[in-house]
Amino acid sequence: MKKKFLSFVLSICLLIPCVFALSACSLTVKEHNCSFKNEWSASQTDHWHACEVEGCKEVANKTEHNWDSGVELSQPTPTTDGVTKYTCLVCDYEKTESISFAELKTVTQAQWQAAFAFDVEDLTMTGETDGEKDAVIKFDGDIVYVYQVHGGSVDEGYYTQEGSKYYYYAVYEDGKCIRQEIDEIQIMDILLIPTLLDSVLSPTFNEFTYDAQTGLYKAETISTNPNASNYEIEFENGKVISISTRVGESDQTMTFNYDEVTLTLPEVTA
Repeated sequence: MKKKFLSFVLSICLLIPCVFALSACSLTVKEHNCSFKNEWSASQTDHWHACEVEGCKEVANKTEHNWDSGVELSQPTPTTDGVTKYTCLVCDYEKTESISFAELKTVTQAQWQAAFAFDVEDLTMTGETDGEKDAVIKFDGDIVYVYQVHGGSVDEGYYTQEGSKYYYYAVYEDGKCIRQEIDEIQIMDILLIPTLLDSVLSPTFNEFTYDAQTGLYKAETISTNPNASNYEIEFENGKVISISTRVGESDQTMTFNYDEVTLTLPEVTA
């Protein structure tokens, strides 16, 4: 019995230094003054500055990643997914996400209506008739640039409002620029083009059929505009990027670009 008790006491005595050693290590980690690394540590969702002392779990400046708008590595096709790479603007951590062709090209009814509202700061609309460019309209706040082809002649200029008056800056091929005052209705005809498209196409979501092979919404005719046929509309990431129709004997296409537009009024020369 004494031997068993003695063995027990000895085993306890042997454990005591280990316990103190562990306690000392724990105290060393916990009681130091943390100094944090300059480089970022990161997980899939967050980034932070880790303590320089090995084993210390204290962190500083822990926040969620702030992702950029992404870089497209590959476009989706009807049979393969596309890949987009995103980079955190703070710590440079990267992630990739796949997107299917349907996710890129399809919209809900709410997205359809929002797309045709054109609630965007910058917009460039380009028109083609039978494959020939015949119109470009760029919107940049109070300035609208218009390029139009009429029967072989070109009209190019800028519409703008200055105070309570409206002006058109006509630009000629020889570089001459003339400013002329115009009626409000003349500039409204240009400004209301997106609104006109909205009124014609926004209510027609249920009249179109999505073609999974081409990524286009198609309709032979629509109730809001019986004068055109063979409608084909393409979306990308919830925004309309092209509308094609047949009017009479002509095929007409309008494309939409949402990149930043910066317009400057030309210098008046005459």
